[in-house]
Amino acid sequence: MAGSTDPKIDATLKFAAAIVRERGAVTPEDFQKVKSAGCSDEEIQEIVANVALFTFANYINLVIGTEIDFPLVMPVKQRAAEKRI
Repeated sequence: MAGSTDPKIDATLKFAAAIVRERGAVTPEDFQKVKSAGCSDEEIQEIVANVALFTFANYINLVIGTEIDFPLVMPVKQRAAEKRI
């Protein structure tokens, strides 16, 4: 999972991942961690809204089969393995 050396950004990323993993049913502990890291109620609402927006957009694109018109991004481990070949 992605992370950051900045505590607020790290808590934000972990909270967003929890929203996805738990399908929105985050624990009070998840909520408290992001609050304790310095996120305001408004910022938390923004995190939830962005997760919902990108989840919705991904579902739409998967259902209708949107053609990808840009180079695909490979995971870092895969790129490293291909360089060794």
